[in-house]
Amino acid sequence: MVSVALHGWLNEEMLGEFERECEPLGARVWLDLSQLVGADEAGLRALNRRAAAGIRLVGTSPYIQLLLKSQAAADAVMSPGRPASGPVRG
Repeated sequence: MVSVALHGWLNEEMLGEFERECEPLGARVWLDLSQLVGADEAGLRALNRRAAAGIRLVGTSPYIQLLLKSQAAADAVMSPGRPASGPVRG
């Protein structure tokens, strides 16, 4: 098992490097998120995809857990290829 630690923010700009580091390791990696302070939508989706692929997320703060769950819930209600709808107007 290999441990990869993420520090600071995981955003869309950093995803290329994140994917290059994780891809060759497959599910044999633990992602240590104890030093992760935040992530944008793209970063959260990448982490959720990795978790769904069997990578273990460890050291996840309650804040990051909430962000991951919120993003997963938002993605679950969205139709593929369809933008999020705006607020309902009556």
